Amino acid sequence: MNTPLHTAPPLGIPVVYLVDDEAVVRDALAWLLRTRRLLSEGFGHAEAFEAFLATRDLAAGWPDAPACLLLDVRMPGTSGLVLFERLVERGLIAALPAIFLTGHGDVPTAVAAVKRGAFDFVEKPFSDNALVDRVVQALAASGQAILRRRDQQALQRCLARRAASTSADCRTACSMRSTSALSEKGFSQKSKAPRLT
Repeated sequence: MNTPLHTAPPLGIPVVYLVDDEAVVRDALAWLLRTRRLLSEGFGHAEAFEAFLATRDLAAGWPDAPACLLLDVRMPGTSGLVLFERLVERGLIAALPAIFLTGHGDVPTAVAAVKRGAFDFVEKPFSDNALVDRVVQALAASGQAILRRRDQQALQRCLARRAASTSADCRTACSMRSTSALSEKGFSQKSKAPRLT
């Protein structure tokens, strides 16, 4: 049984990020997710999503609420695969699982993406229920990754405090040993210097 190391604030509202160059696809996905009470935010190309990421505090642990990415493979400019590789390099894939959507899927591309950490690779047209099920699973995986990251950060803070405390305790112990050694030799902190007459 995993017991959290801290009392964490609850996870925020899950969000699904839609990155697809076709507005009609983004709108249809947003509508589908809304019917299942899932919040989404759409981006027309990879560069727009990267600009959005630039406004997030990744060092502080963004995302801090469950999130996943529905990502088109082929888009003008930066492809979904290139964007995915950039997210992998930044270490975001655990907390931001990526589900690829494509009408041009091929087995080698799908296998390569999944081996690199993609959550799934779904071909268009897809079953609405099957896609939403995968999105819900990806959001759950994201939430677990966020909780693990919080626990790891709490553990690191705890270890840092313990190290600082141990260091202070060692200084105190060394000081006490020095005082004790001087006392054994006939000196004490309270002893007065001999008088010169």
